[in-house]
Amino acid sequence: MNICTEKAANQQPNAGLEAKQDASSEAKLLRLARLGGYVGERARSRLVQQHYNWIKQRCFYILRNEADANDAAQEVALRMYRAIAKFEGRSSIRTWLHTIVHHECVSLIRKRQRSVLSEHLQALVTLHELDRRDSRSSVELPAEAVHQSLDALPAQAKEVLQLRFFSELSLEDIGVVLGISLSATKMRLYRALEQFKGVYRQSSGDEAMFA
Repeated sequence: MNICTEKAANQQPNAGLEAKQDASSEAKLLRLARLGGYVGERARSRLVQQHYNWIKQRCFYILRNEADANDAAQEVALRMYRAIAKFEGRSSIRTWLHTIVHHECVSLIRKRQRSVLSEHLQALVTLHELDRRDSRSSVELPAEAVHQSLDALPAQAKEVLQLRFFSELSLEDIGVVLGISLSATKMRLYRALEQFKGVYRQSSGDEAMFA
């Protein structure tokens, strides 16, 4: 056996042992986290610390903004600390956290969108070049009409439009955020665009805008 092979052989059992030790340590912390007083508080804090870097990385992957990712990660960490004692272990902690991260990031995106909505009207109006309209045309829609039209949409349609045009996420990233396939993302966006155009026609009385 050469040195490299021997080294790899020695490392593999060690890696497996370390993984088992980590899992055992986490299981012990989970048991302690259900206790009250200082012991429970300390165990919950340790669990949050162990997963915080992963939480922050996932938040940044979704939000693509360091400041927003930091804010979201702090909120997720707080929610994890408060809820970890009730975690039943039916899935891994990472799987459980993934759901919390998703909801927190989407919530933050929605808050951010409400505050900057008026600055992105043209992106929404374009509606990925309005499908059939010349992308060089310039169209401006009244802010109030857009607000009303968006508010009238079903929550699912509103969400995918906000992710695409206000957060400027790619279709692939939208699929990750929503937990759906790329083809399903495309179909959901297309339907949302059609719904928005229909609602806007009715609310504005402009039948020619999206002709």
